[in-house]
Amino acid sequence: VDKALKTLQKVDLVLFMITAEEGVTNQDQRLLRQVDKHYKACLILINKWDLFDNKREQGNIFLEKSKYDLRFISWAPVLTISAKTGRRINKIIG
Repeated sequence: VDKALKTLQKVDLVLFMITAEEGVTNQDQRLLRQVDKHYKACLILINKWDLFDNKREQGNIFLEKSKYDLRFISWAPVLTISAKTGRRINKIIG
């Protein structure tokens, strides 16, 4: 956490990755509150979205819960990705 907070002071953009296995943790919330507090641009990435293949309703519920847990930083876009399959990876930059 200390290393992440020091790095946060040096960057202009934060790509914050959350795994679909764990969901939003207390640690994630703490770090993202610092992102918000320091007015850093941020893109929230939810990785392992392939876990919700053929489970659309569960994926939608997970996404809504995640957005609720991150409501204090609702201005940050959320992108669901899969590093394993490459799904939407190209959307991170472009």
